[in-house]
Amino acid sequence: MNKELKLLIRKDLVAKSGKARIEFLIYFDGKQYRMPTGKSIEPKFWIQDSELVDRKSDDAAKINSYLSKRKDEYDKYKKLKNALEEKMSLDDIKLILKGVAIEKAKETSSKIAYPTISKAFDDYIKLQKMKPGSQNNHRITKNVLVDFSITKYRKELTIEQIDYKFLLRFVKYLREERAIPNQQNTIAKRLKLLKTVLRFSIRVGKYDIENPFSDYTIEHGKHKEIALSKEEYLNFKRAKLPVSACKSLKLTKYIFTFCCETGLRFSDAMDLSWGHVDDKLSSLEKLQVKTNQPVFVPISNQARAILIVLRKHYKDTQNHVFPRIDIQVMNRYLKDLAKIAGIEKNLTSHVARHTFGTILGASGKMSAFMICEAMGHKDVGMSQRYINLSKDDLRNAMKMVWNQEV
Repeated sequence: MNKELKLLIRKDLVAKSGKARIEFLIYFDGKQYRMPTGKSIEPKFWIQDSELVDRKSDDAAKINSYLSKRKDEYDKYKKLKNALEEKMSLDDIKLILKGVAIEKAKETSSKIAYPTISKAFDDYIKLQKMKPGSQNNHRITKNVLVDFSITKYRKELTIEQIDYKFLLRFVKYLREERAIPNQQNTIAKRLKLLKTVLRFSIRVGKYDIENPFSDYTIEHGKHKEIALSKEEYLNFKRAKLPVSACKSLKLTKYIFTFCCETGLRFSDAMDLSWGHVDDKLSSLEKLQVKTNQPVFVPISNQARAILIVLRKHYKDTQNHVFPRIDIQVMNRYLKDLAKIAGIEKNLTSHVARHTFGTILGASGKMSAFMICEAMGHKDVGMSQRYINLSKDDLRNAMKMVWNQEV
C-alpha cells in the first residue's frame, strides 16, 4: 500500500442519492492534502483495505479502472523523480491525479504568464524616463497595491485578476481601512498611476484582457492649496521644540522653514548642493528637479542662518546641503510641528512653497513677474494666483499713477 497516496470515502458527506465521494489523501512534506477524484459510490460498496469499489456495484469496473490508472500515473512520476534524484512537486502530483499531462499543463500556462502588480510597475518604471520624484510616487503606489492585494486576497495578484470589484475594494481600503486614511486626491493619484501602468502592461504584453478602468471613472476631490499666513509662519518659526526632540523633527523644521524662505520644493531642497549656493550665502541658483527650469533666489537672513548651521554640523560626501529624509517621514513630523506651533492647518512639505508665494504676493511689493522668477514658474499666470489686490489697493495705485502724470 502506498504511504504517500491513499484513497478513502467520505462517509460523513453522503449526498441525497446515497453516494459519498471518493478522495485522494496525499501525504507531502509532513502534511496531508485531500483531493476529490470526481467519483462517488454508496459507502457499502467501498472496500477500504483494498481501496477499491466492490464488484457487486454496477459502477465498480469503471471507477476502479479510473482510480487504478491515476495511481499508476502517480507511481510512474514517483519512480522518474527518484531516478533523476529530483524532488516531487505537490502541484505536479495534483495535475497527475486530475488526469492532466504535466508538460501540457506547463506549456499552456507558460503561453500566458501575466505579470504581477509589482512586476508591471517595475517594468513600467524601467522603460519610462522619469524624474526621481515620479519614480518614488510609482514605487509608493506599487507598495500600497501589493499590501492591499496580500491583505484582501492573501497573495499578490497578477494584472488579469484586477477587475472592477478590485478597484471598488481598493478605494474603500484607502478611504476607510488604512491606519491613516487617504484623501480623495491621493486616492485619485493612486488610481491614475495604476490605470497608466495597466494600460502600458496590456499593450506591451499584447494581452487579450480588458482594462477595468474602461468602465470606471476616477473621482477627484476639490483641489485646495494650503498656505500659512504671515502670523502662522512666525508662530512656526518661533515654536520651541522639546528637549527630547529627535534629529528628524529638527531637520523637518529646518527644511520647511528654508523652503518657506526660498520657495523651493522638497525635491529641490533634497537636490540642493553647496555648488548651487554662492560663497557669501546670499543667493542660490539651480535647475528645478520637477520642471528642469532654472530658478534664482536671493537668500533671506533666516535661510542663511540655517545654511550656516548645516555647513558647520553636517558633512555629506555628495556635497548635499540637507541630510537625507523621506518625504513621508517629513510630512508625519510636520503634523507634530503644527501642534507645537498651534497651527490647525494640514501641513505638508509643499505648504512651504505656497507659503513663500502667498507671503510675497501679500506684501504688495512684488509683481507677478518677480514672483514668477523667484519660484521658477514657466508661466506668469501660475504666479498671478498669489497676487490678491483689494479694490482699495487698485484705487490707490490708480491715484498714484494719474497724480504723477498730472
